[in-house]
Amino acid sequence: MICRDSAWRVAVGPQGITEAWSRGLRTVVRTPRGEIAAYVAHLPSVRIRASGLASSWRDESAGLLGKAIAAEKRDRLILLGDLNGTVDDRGLAPLTSRMNVAERGFAFSFPAGFPLARIDQVMARSAAVGHIRTLPATGSDHLPIAARTALGRCRPSSCGSRGSDGGRAPPRERSQGPRVRNAAQESPKQEVQLMGIGMRWTTATAAATMTLTGTLGLGLMTPVAQAAAHGPCYDGRCTTTVSRPTNITVDSHRFGFGKLRITHISSRSVKMSATTTGGARLSGSTSPGGTVRLNSLSIRVQSVSGHKAKLVLTRAS
Repeated sequence: MICRDSAWRVAVGPQGITEAWSRGLRTVVRTPRGEIAAYVAHLPSVRIRASGLASSWRDESAGLLGKAIAAEKRDRLILLGDLNGTVDDRGLAPLTSRMNVAERGFAFSFPAGFPLARIDQVMARSAAVGHIRTLPATGSDHLPIAARTALGRCRPSSCGSRGSDGGRAPPRERSQGPRVRNAAQESPKQEVQLMGIGMRWTTATAAATMTLTGTLGLGLMTPVAQAAAHGPCYDGRCTTTVSRPTNITVDSHRFGFGKLRITHISSRSVKMSATTTGGARLSGSTSPGGTVRLNSLSIRVQSVSGHKAKLVLTRAS
């Protein structure tokens, strides 16, 4: 599988939102069976006001995304994202009227603590979205979802061909392109599985994983990708063994600092520090069995052996 080296922002920002709403992205994936247009989007949320539920921004954004999809020249198209609505919501009609939705599975994704509805969606055109399910929590207020999508046939004139991009959407602001890890071998049996921001192309004998990256405002569907990129402690929940000095990467947006530095380890104490995004220095120390709290991150020293310490990181309540 070869992925195009460019991605384009899709304008989905409603007029009522004054700040930039760069939360739509389109790219093209080239496969042994033709090219697929891949869209990722984050629509505005539905607000509760004195007059009731306000969905005008979300509905306007869905309309803009629907027009972009309608103008897409490729038959095969996959859309995934936080659409802030269920597939039965009339506000998403510009999308659901043009695309197939999941045939099986509930996959309630929001809120993560007690999911009541699926507002994160996978839709497809000239493809069937089969079973959809949720994945384990990542620290986001949404659960990630995974869907298996079987590709259908497309018209030869709209499948795209190697070295050409006759169906490219009108030029938009260029963003950082997708990255591809591994290359899948051709196989007569192929299907696509989408997991959060990841798209997995599976064949009878091989698999490839693609990560779409771009500027998506607040970071659409990023928890899984961030954890994979920054390490298992990024969300503030892990058990790890470290030796001094070392840095542990954590989510700066959640904890106010991005690096937890272990500066000293002995049989009597473990010392640690961090510098906040505002420049303030935090520090603490404790003996084995004790806990240090830096902002909303708790670090328990479970045990010490020589110059190594076993730490348990949790989010402070």
